[in-house]
Amino acid sequence: MGDVSNYGTSEDYENSKGLAEVLTKRLQTVRVCGDKKGCFTKGYYKFTNGSQWNDSLDNGKHRYKLITIDGMSMAFHWYSRDCNRLDKNLEICGIVFVDIDGPRGGTATWGKDLYRFMLTKDRIIPDGDPRHAGDSFNKSECPKQGTQCAAWVIYNENRDYLKCKDLEWDKKSRCKEEKFNNLPK
Repeated sequence: MGDVSNYGTSEDYENSKGLAEVLTKRLQTVRVCGDKKGCFTKGYYKFTNGSQWNDSLDNGKHRYKLITIDGMSMAFHWYSRDCNRLDKNLEICGIVFVDIDGPRGGTATWGKDLYRFMLTKDRIIPDGDPRHAGDSFNKSECPKQGTQCAAWVIYNENRDYLKCKDLEWDKKSRCKEEKFNNLPK
């Protein structure tokens, strides 16, 4: 696979398609849109602060799009053969966007139903991971816009960043800390 030109060419699409074919060999799909519309929410997604994200995943002809058997929308976006595209603190090969409730459900909002994963030479890293966003959750884009929240959801198994403002990596990961100290032994 080659490098992306940033112009949405047919070669850019073919590279993204190649990435999807590698990552989805065992993934069951109900619809493959490829470079066509219909796999993501029509129009634009928004940030948790209500402002509009100026990119339409459904319209992008350079991304390979599909819907899984459980209703998730996925878009594969290839960047670099050498995996040297710099995104924040991380050199990446590509990105996978996931809308957990597909084109007809949810709020079409980053951090509520839209998440992003970075592909490096040797792993898939959820957006917002300290290796990508830096080590301060409160300075990341997650609580402010909803981007960079995939890591929080995976590592802390909650979306409490939507409910309270005093969360931090390795300090407080829930709005209300659960008390299991008094459970019978």
